[in-house]
Amino acid sequence: MALSDIFDVKKPGIGLITDWTEIPMLEMSVMAGVQYAVLDNEHRQASPDAMERFMAVIQGAGIPALIRVPEFEINSIGRVLDLGFDGIIIPHIESSAALDEVMKYVYFPPKGERGIGQARGNRYVIPMTTAEYVNYVNSEKFIIAQIESPKGVENAEEIAAHKDVAAVMVGPRDLSTELGRPGDFFCDEVQNMISHVNDVCVKNGKKLIMPCGTGAFERYQQKGINHFLVSAGPAYFNAMKNAVKAALEA
Repeated sequence: MALSDIFDVKKPGIGLITDWTEIPMLEMSVMAGVQYAVLDNEHRQASPDAMERFMAVIQGAGIPALIRVPEFEINSIGRVLDLGFDGIIIPHIESSAALDEVMKYVYFPPKGERGIGQARGNRYVIPMTTAEYVNYVNSEKFIIAQIESPKGVENAEEIAAHKDVAAVMVGPRDLSTELGRPGDFFCDEVQNMISHVNDVCVKNGKKLIMPCGTGAFERYQQKGINHFLVSAGPAYFNAMKNAVKAALEA
């Protein structure tokens, strides 16, 4: 499934975000029906071997594999695309100018400044010529812009309007923390900001991705948000905690 189909504004969607690269967990997530999976490399860095294992399982199941990179490593974008990831989440985006800087590392000349070589991402330039691969990359959208600050919310219009952004994502944990309400995702201030970002996404024909637990789906669906990113870690922990409670308190 192509990213353009997954992030179609008319369709609901759901993806997995995790820093786990263990094959059984990834296979079970795919079997559950997620449409894509994101390797969260922002807070815990995976080795190149672990990244390739992640992609082998996810892409082998016929769905896209994405990665969230650390904010300070935008110059690594070309390398993770060379490894073969289908898209990248860039955290802490606060302006269109910041996205312009990111795109330099995504695209090849004349559109960007990325270098090219034989790599897994281009299938070692075997199925297509170098020119065909460059033309393909320079015509696609691979970047998801993550807004996580009041400044990013203030500039959400220009971020959502950026011509090379595939979708927009809000980071409610960092956003609530910057507002002095850490973890209070459903306070009026945070929710009003999320609604504003969704409004400008709708206006600009971009999908808003909302990372949250399943218990919050209905609340966001009432706002017209229908694309969610769920984390395997908390889901596993909560299921195990409930099992322990049921066993010990029976």
